[in-house]
Amino acid sequence: MKKILIICLSVGTFLTASNVLAQDFTQYVAARAAFADLKNKADNRAVFNGGGTLFPNTIVSGTVHDNVPGLRLAYGVQQEMPQIWGNVRGEIEFAYNGEAKEHGSAMLNAWGQNVNLNWREKTRSMSIMANAYYEFDTQTKVSPYVGAGLGWARLRTAAKGEIVDIVLIDGSTGNIPFAGSEHRNNFAWNVQAGLSYTIAPNWIMDLGYRYTDLGYTKASEITDSGTSWAKYKIKTQEVSLGVRYHF
Repeated sequence: MKKILIICLSVGTFLTASNVLAQDFTQYVAARAAFADLKNKADNRAVFNGGGTLFPNTIVSGTVHDNVPGLRLAYGVQQEMPQIWGNVRGEIEFAYNGEAKEHGSAMLNAWGQNVNLNWREKTRSMSIMANAYYEFDTQTKVSPYVGAGLGWARLRTAAKGEIVDIVLIDGSTGNIPFAGSEHRNNFAWNVQAGLSYTIAPNWIMDLGYRYTDLGYTKASEITDSGTSWAKYKIKTQEVSLGVRYHF
């Protein structure tokens, strides 16, 4: 909560200072469609109690990813800066990514047996960012830009699966399902670059690339059968296309 308050105060100060100092600035609203490669650096492990012995198992350790659509909505101000051959922009942006889905399998040593575990995971993310941009003035309709942002991200991960064909106490075989979920509020940051194209008075199209670090989620669970723990670090690389309307 303190991080969110600090970010909000910083953003408010930034926008207020921009309004006070600006001599020739415009406001704008923007909408962008994004195509993101969401990368999940997962470390999920389990220890099962079996015959008085603990058997450590790695369920997944590595990077899994999925391609998801996204939506970005922003309000900002732009200040013309001829003394540095360009324009400076600052904005508040809400970003939402579609649900990423990953799946896999692993061989486990559980209760003295070698068994297979099939797992599936879903990740949802959204963020609020304070972004700043420098846009080069090329004296043409096309202007390259670079930018960076800081903000807040909310992540939710949900996993489920089952251990298959395990020999039960009565000698028969069966499956053991499991499920869990976790959410977390994180500090997030991004860096980006792209091209702006003036398509009409007050209307500008943006084509951009962005790298975002959304932080991580983690969870652990202790039962009579054993202990499991997981940590997921979430990052995205995306390409976006959108429009800005200046007023």
